[in-house]
Amino acid sequence: MTMSKQEVILGLLKVTVDGVNLGYSRGANRFTVSRVFHAIKANGDMGDTVNTEILDEERATLNINQLTMTPDEFVKIFPAAANSSGTLTPTGAVNDLTDYHTVVALAKTKEGKTVTITLNNAFCKSNIDWQFNERDEVVSNVQFEACYAVQSDIWDYTAPYSIVFANAG
Repeated sequence: MTMSKQEVILGLLKVTVDGVNLGYSRGANRFTVSRVFHAIKANGDMGDTVNTEILDEERATLNINQLTMTPDEFVKIFPAAANSSGTLTPTGAVNDLTDYHTVVALAKTKEGKTVTITLNNAFCKSNIDWQFNERDEVVSNVQFEACYAVQSDIWDYTAPYSIVFANAG
């Protein structure tokens, strides 16, 4: 494998929710896939054994430090909320049709190739937490988690996220 600094993924990220650009963010945005494994143990095993690891859990999240937010973006991001002419109110219930989204984060390599991260059925699990500081702007931390679709067959595993490197060899 030939090493090239052209393949470095740059830190600037464009995020859309259901195709709508979320606007400006500030600070470190973070994509994380947390995975939990366990090893099948048998009598006599001295430790973990090759080919016995089982994936138990996999969670993909995208944390965004959102600098700009309109009332329409607010209700798109935060579940169980409604906007009536700029007045935001809690609805008290999650709506399966409007509170789960397709979140796409686009990054680029130094060479200009895109890296696309997609979270399907993404649900915002963040609290509304605005810190007001004199001579500073409010930055809202927003965390989306990709949720699994209801599966009719427990053996049919489909990850709710993808990472696509454009023009990858």
